[in-house]
Amino acid sequence: MLEVAQQWPTYPSQTPLVDNWVNLVSEDAESSFPKAPCTVSDYSQDSLERTWGYTSYDKYQGDYSLWPARGGRDAVDPATQGTPANLISWLECGPFDLRGAQSLMVRFAEKLDLEAGDSLFTGISTDDKTFTQLTLSAGPITSAWTLRTAITDSVAGASKVWVAWVFRSSAVTHTRKGAWLDNAEVWYRKVPTVQVSSCGKRDPGIKGINLPPYDPTVGPGAPMIRPGDVSVVDHLKSSNVHWVRLEFVHQNGQVDLIAYDRMVDTLCQEGIGVLGLVDNQTLARQDFNQGATAASYQAEFASRSHALALHFKGRIVFWEVWNEPNFALAAYMEAERYASLLKTASDAIKAANPDAKVLFGGLASAWNDSHTYFTRVLFELREIQQVALPFDIMAIHPYPDGARGLKDARDPRNYLYAFDSPMIPGETIIDRFVRAMEGNGTNQIDIWITELGWNSSKGTVGRPTCQEPVLVTEREQGPFIKAGFDVLLNNVYKKAVKKLFVYQYMDVGSSNVCVLHQISHMTRNNPTTLNNPNDRDVVYDWLFGLYRSDKHTAKPSECWFRVYPASCPPDRSVYLPMVTNVAIGQ
Repeated sequence: MLEVAQQWPTYPSQTPLVDNWVNLVSEDAESSFPKAPCTVSDYSQDSLERTWGYTSYDKYQGDYSLWPARGGRDAVDPATQGTPANLISWLECGPFDLRGAQSLMVRFAEKLDLEAGDSLFTGISTDDKTFTQLTLSAGPITSAWTLRTAITDSVAGASKVWVAWVFRSSAVTHTRKGAWLDNAEVWYRKVPTVQVSSCGKRDPGIKGINLPPYDPTVGPGAPMIRPGDVSVVDHLKSSNVHWVRLEFVHQNGQVDLIAYDRMVDTLCQEGIGVLGLVDNQTLARQDFNQGATAASYQAEFASRSHALALHFKGRIVFWEVWNEPNFALAAYMEAERYASLLKTASDAIKAANPDAKVLFGGLASAWNDSHTYFTRVLFELREIQQVALPFDIMAIHPYPDGARGLKDARDPRNYLYAFDSPMIPGETIIDRFVRAMEGNGTNQIDIWITELGWNSSKGTVGRPTCQEPVLVTEREQGPFIKAGFDVLLNNVYKKAVKKLFVYQYMDVGSSNVCVLHQISHMTRNNPTTLNNPNDRDVVYDWLFGLYRSDKHTAKPSECWFRVYPASCPPDRSVYLPMVTNVAIGQ
């Protein structure tokens, strides 16, 4: 379904949405076709007329798509024959006035069944004669429906611009079907205000939050900040949030730049900084830790990281490369592979924006296993890069694990000082990472905590009982946040933390939590048996949020975050958790 046709829930908001995107064409083939300002033509060298037209034979969404020979006087039915030979079928839209535009975007879904010599071309022109290529798919190839996005600033400022999709077939008799188009869109981006375009240069403060890019109360596809609902920004401002850690998540293989521009620009306009996170959710493919495909994955990941850093240049300066690369049950990478990916992505990001700052992907804990992984990555980086390390900031997630024999292993005033080799008396569990970097010849790298939090589901029916030792009540959650901030910002032996990002904005449900816990404790002799295989389908209370699962109701912990470094008065409310059916983190 086209973006402009989405009917997502709305909610009253005080904060205005900053939307610099203007739609010029939205063609979903579900109604009359073609619609102005688009036309179709057959430029084949024969007397026949076969043009783009809508068909129900195949489609990406809805009931119809576009096929290059389905329209015109001599239309062909793809259900009964292949693409005509020597066809030159045009779908052209324009002219568009792009004076005042910063860039032009063309995006669409395509499905290919091309013979050798067939092609589907997308191009732009300022004279309606010569078209410059944006995308090109050439045969022989057969592919499933794929989303394509092309963005360019080459025609920004032009008074007349045309966009065309051109299908050409070879001279052979065709049994293949050629190409289909669906959800064809043309957009332009207005030049943003100085407040937005340069917001990456500001440092709003020390306190951040992990914000899901897509709304758990609605489901996949609905951005957290969107037309009709900017309420989360109201709450971020009232909670005194300085930074947002925003994961760049693909939708059907593509990062939705329009959705992310709206989110980032609105946050920028309100003085909230953005830490961009690129990780295993940024690409559709998941073969990042396979030896045969790691190099190919890293190249594609670096390419997308470069494109994002370039697109958000001036607005996002800080980029975190991967989330918890040492977490064996999620997006784990061998140290050698992560070192290579980090260097490749860092080089790509800084080529796009020399002012960018790259964060080492936040380690899953600050315990000794994470320290061991970190030192292995440092060794690999020194093997492939003999000068400076390819990251500017070290990121860590110092969660409690309940396994230290402490009086209260959940309390950061206890576990952050827990002895866990290699440590020195008086150190926190963060300091050894500083010593590791000093041992590699640098003491200039700052530390950010990009996740820190406590699951306030203690006592709830849906709690993950496998994590009982680290669960807290709602009343305990806020004071622990303050205590963690106090230790990490002020009492570190070697180097104080510069930024802290609480995990996370709102309560949600999370599946497979105890399955993963069981798997992590399985013996080598019994690697696959689960205590309860049905746990794979259980959605547990994942109540780390400052806000409840309706995304609007503040929890007591929100007060502790908001007023830090002050304290909140005792809370006497009774919390009945509102658990969502939407599971994340699968």
